[in-house]
Amino acid sequence: MAEEERVETLLATAGRNPGEAIASHGRSIVFLPKGAEPGWQVRVRLVPIDGRTDSRGRTMYRGLPAPVEYTE
Repeated sequence: MAEEERVETLLATAGRNPGEAIASHGRSIVFLPKGAEPGWQVRVRLVPIDGRTDSRGRTMYRGLPAPVEYTE
């Protein structure tokens, strides 16, 4: 059974590497798309990074640009 796609709006912070932006989702780290700047609210699709966990064993995610959502 496929996991339902998760779309979240996260606050970008500076990562360890120059130009890298990261965010937190719960207690997991999310690597944000290129161009995201620290301090921005970024709407992303969360995709687990296969086989990668942080030092505490939590899943790491890659944030992909989320589809546009229209509201009235």
